[in-house]
Formats: sequence, structure tokens, C-alpha cells
Amino acid sequence: MSERAVTVLISRSVKAGFENDFERVCETLIRVASDFEGFLGAQLVHPGDDPDVQDFVHYVVLAFDSQGHLDAWHDSSERQLGLAASQPFIEGMTRVKPVSGLGL
Repeated sequence: MSERAVTVLISRSVKAGFENDFERVCETLIRVASDFEGFLGAQLVHPGDDPDVQDFVHYVVLAFDSQGHLDAWHDSSERQLGLAASQPFIEGMTRVKPVSGLGL
């Protein structure tokens, strides 16, 4: 039986005024993840542009070809360094949710 691709949706609330710093760190993390075996793709989704809505939640959609390859990325020192670099720019809990039906 072959493994199925896995996709996760990661949401983080970014501190006001630190959006560019957070996005820069995320883009670097995505580039680093792309070197890992099984990487299928990733996308950073910005909050809406409606000036009347104060929305600071950013999303990263990340896909690997198997749970094992996602776990290898998740447990990597490269990911841990990236998370540490993003920490000053976020507040609250990071949410990670497996999702299906998304293709990257």
C-alpha cells in the first residue's frame, strides 16, 4: 500500500507592524522546506486587504508526498531554527490542521 500525500494548514497571528518580517521568515522556511525529500509545495496566504478588517492571521499551506516526509521536516533542526526566527513576530497559539482536497 502506498502512502498518500499530506497537506497541513498552519495559522499564526502576526503582531501588528511585523507582517513584513514574518513573511520574510516564512518565505525562507518555505525555500528550506523545498529541499526536503517529498516536498510537493507550499504557499503563504496573507490576510485580506479590507482596510475595515483588522485581520493579522497568516496561513501557510504545506504539502509533502507522505506523512513520513512531513514528519522529517517537522522534526528537523532547520524548521526549529525558522520557528525561533519567527517567534518575535507572532502572538498566541500556532494552529496546525491536516487538510485534504488541496493541491499545490
